[in-house]
Amino acid sequence: MSKKKKMIQTFTFILLMSLMLVSQKINGLEDYGVTAINHTPETLHQNDILIVTVDFSDTTDIIFVKLIICQLEPEFLCEDAPVIMEEKETNAYTGDFQILFDVGTLVGYHIQIVYTNDSVILLPDSIDFLDANNIIEPLTGDFYYNASYVLEPTEETSNVKYIFLGISLAIISIVINKKRQNKHR
Repeated sequence: MSKKKKMIQTFTFILLMSLMLVSQKINGLEDYGVTAINHTPETLHQNDILIVTVDFSDTTDIIFVKLIICQLEPEFLCEDAPVIMEEKETNAYTGDFQILFDVGTLVGYHIQIVYTNDSVILLPDSIDFLDANNIIEPLTGDFYYNASYVLEPTEETSNVKYIFLGISLAIISIVINKKRQNKHR
């Protein structure tokens, strides 16, 4: 077989596999009826309110939607009571949660959807959401959306930079004085 034919076959195989993977993802999302999952603010600080919205193509078969918040690192710890999300607008459920975890933790959430046929779906999952850039797997097979919890500078940490700046300036002035003294000798 010629090099050109091999390249064409390889390219065709890669293209077909890519299309198959993309269509699987879309089919999985459609099976759940979910059209989007969003949270605000994008970056959380301690005491912020995390607002999560799940949009559906149709909500007639949904009994309820839960928001489950967990501290993913440094220690895995979930909140005792999930937030029952409310259908605040047509085909969209919203829930909010105040982030009270200690500073320096990684916070995530997942969505539990219960349908009238008693099926329960937990999003994100390994099949449909692994290619998203905000999915974390803190425990094997347990996937969460990353809520991007970050440290907020406090008075203490912001004053430290001024202390280092002062020390640096003092060292520079000592070096300059030493050079002047050596020059005058």
